[in-house]
Amino acid sequence: MTVRRLLSVILIYALAACWTCAWGQTTSGYDSFVQKGKTELRAGNADQALAAGEQAIKLDATRWEGYALAGGSLMHLKRYQEAADDFNEALKRAPQAKQAALIDLRRQCLLNAAGGATPSPSPGPSPSPAAAGTVTQAEIVLWESIKNSKKPSDFQAYLNQYPKGAFAELAQRRLAQTKAEEQARIQEQQERDRDAVWTDPNSRLMWTRQDNGTDVGWNQALSYCQQLRLLGSSDWRVPTFDELKQIHAKSWTGHGKIKPEFHLSDGAGALWTSSHAGLGGYFSGRLSQSGYLIYPEPNKANGMRTLCVRNADGSDAGK
Repeated sequence: MTVRRLLSVILIYALAACWTCAWGQTTSGYDSFVQKGKTELRAGNADQALAAGEQAIKLDATRWEGYALAGGSLMHLKRYQEAADDFNEALKRAPQAKQAALIDLRRQCLLNAAGGATPSPSPGPSPSPAAAGTVTQAEIVLWESIKNSKKPSDFQAYLNQYPKGAFAELAQRRLAQTKAEEQARIQEQQERDRDAVWTDPNSRLMWTRQDNGTDVGWNQALSYCQQLRLLGSSDWRVPTFDELKQIHAKSWTGHGKIKPEFHLSDGAGALWTSSHAGLGGYFSGRLSQSGYLIYPEPNKANGMRTLCVRNADGSDAGK
């Protein structure tokens, strides 16, 4: 027996458990459509079974069997969200004795609609209505809002609220997946960060290889470095007068007379320092053809670039 055939048989038996003793001694037009639909579904003709279910619903929308037939047909066609909706309509109309099986079928549809695998049919008894009824609309809404999330915290929050919920198994898998993806992103970012910095082996100062990219005033330069986050560190700062002199490459003849480990952006002509120069100003380093000059800049609003630095050993020297 093929897997498709086996699934059809399992589905028919599940639906049959809902339909047992549902019909009276006489067969109405409604019952004829339901009976025809069952026969078609048993034969694997889900489209014809769905049509019969829809006809039954048109004849009498107050009965549950037509919705159950339509739901089973849609489930067979892998239109899981629509199937769950029809099983939900059947639940509103079915007697209490039939609700457990319908809830279980709806649950399977919701799991598949959310991207989970179809649970294997249990050989044991159907779950009780009380247990199955824990699949609430609130849980469904929460899952729909997070199912495509990239944040492990979203799936952990769902599991904290619904540790045995309808989507708990799928949430566990997504939690593990998103944790792995997040760790990979962190590692990639750390690699990029390592490429973006250079540590002077003599001074043990860690520098940003590139400046901030645009001319800014001194206060903006200070804020830029304070807000910088690289390699998990937040103690970046504007370099001092003496620190900036250390990256002047006296014997190097390239642009800007600064060590080749650095890559200043186009138009960079001067860099701020954090050292006071009197009269309320600060020293700046200005690039020139003759070398790297340090001179006082009394106007903190003037536009210049900045490199950021930190102490690789975590000390506060230079601040």
